Amino acid sequence: MGKTRKNQFTAPSKRHSLKCDPEPYTALLLGLKTFEFRKNDRNFKVLDELLICEFNPQQNEYTGRHALFVITHLLDSDTLRSLPSADSFPVGFVIMSLRFVNRFTNY
Repeated sequence: MGKTRKNQFTAPSKRHSLKCDPEPYTALLLGLKTFEFRKNDRNFKVLDELLICEFNPQQNEYTGRHALFVITHLLDSDTLRSLPSADSFPVGFVIMSLRFVNRFTNY
């Protein structure tokens, strides 16, 4: 029998809860925004789930709207800073491509 290749898409995922202002939250739900730029303080990985929770900063409270996304691709600062034109990309940040899964109210 031949060697089995480890598939990068079978790793167990984590669920991260993140708050999001109403305008980008709506853009995510409509599919107009398909990425998230965040500080990588949670060690995000491909296939991790992001529970995006809409937060109203004027009222300083959550709206009760939530949407679940899966990270499908991730670019970290180490990768981006290796490119000649991206040496000013902030260290410790990531750009995550997202796929919509579901949305909830009062989750």
